[in-house]
Amino acid sequence: MKDSDIKIYDSYLKMYSEIMSGQGKIRTIQEIKECLDVFEKLEDYDKCSDLLNVIRIETNNRNVNK
Repeated sequence: MKDSDIKIYDSYLKMYSEIMSGQGKIRTIQEIKECLDVFEKLEDYDKCSDLLNVIRIETNNRNVNK
């Protein structure tokens, strides 16, 4: 992994941790998708799977609350 990729990975790893723990700033679906795109590009498919599950849950929750 290039140094620039490592910096990007570290930045999004923090966001990923906040999303998965439910702590910190509340993220929008778009922000979660952006995080997903970065991990997909960097081929960290376990995190992609986790983020897809979060997107599904958030989308279902928003549809139920309408």
